[in-house]
Amino acid sequence: MSPDILLKVKDKLTNNFKLTDKQTTDFLELFSRYKKGQLIYPGAFIRKTYLSMSVVYKILEDISSSGVLERNFEVFCPSCSRYTGGLFSTLKDIPEELECDECETPLNFLDNSLVVYKVVLD
Repeated sequence: MSPDILLKVKDKLTNNFKLTDKQTTDFLELFSRYKKGQLIYPGAFIRKTYLSMSVVYKILEDISSSGVLERNFEVFCPSCSRYTGGLFSTLKDIPEELECDECETPLNFLDNSLVVYKVVLD
């Protein structure tokens, strides 16, 4: 991740969210590891920074609004805990009838979708 992008993200964390210095440092340290094309799973940031799920999603959405990240949806199987491998830009892009490739469980895209973020700028 470029120093310019990290500085912008740091500014967003400092100005838009009430984080401790440690939470800001931990968030930036983890965020800096991602490269263009990689997926960011919010759970990694929740575990690393000890921030609540809602705060992590708000931060990632804020970063996404600046064009660094792109929100996507990934479908997972609750039976075998595997992801289908598809990445969708909107919920309407997800096929209404899905089945897990691994265990053949029918999937409901509304219940089995997870928001993930794709890094689109380096």
